[in-house]
Amino acid sequence: MNPQDLLRELGNHIGLGPLRFDDSGVCRLVFDGDVSVDIEEDSDQSHSLLMHSVVGNTPPDGRLAFYGKLLSGNYLGTQTRGGSLALDPSTGEVLLWCSLDTAQMDIEVFAKKLTDFVQGVRSWSGELMRDHESDTSSFDAESLSVAGFMRV
Repeated sequence: MNPQDLLRELGNHIGLGPLRFDDSGVCRLVFDGDVSVDIEEDSDQSHSLLMHSVVGNTPPDGRLAFYGKLLSGNYLGTQTRGGSLALDPSTGEVLLWCSLDTAQMDIEVFAKKLTDFVQGVRSWSGELMRDHESDTSSFDAESLSVAGFMRV
């Protein structure tokens, strides 16, 4: 299904009426007043959508451990529900994002993917907030060793 039709169907499916992209090609949905998800058309591919949401901010201290946590979370997509964590270099915000191929997607599959994405946003937002509040991280920067690497 093309992205415009899929978004329109999503609105009807969740009881909001037909949704559409704005002039910039973006539709923002807010879930329970605390999770904002931007859905946008992928300008490079006609049957593709991008979903992204801010899950936190780069801390002023402990960045090595923080970035290690994000990289570990990205490993094979298992902790990001198939999405990826990224850093917006202009704002320092951490985003969870994913790309969806909509060519063969129906509304039930899209609604499930969106639900999983929102759960991932909540999970990562909570995880990064807990780390910020406790000022600790489960990533151990000392565990990185170059002993097993080959120097060329």
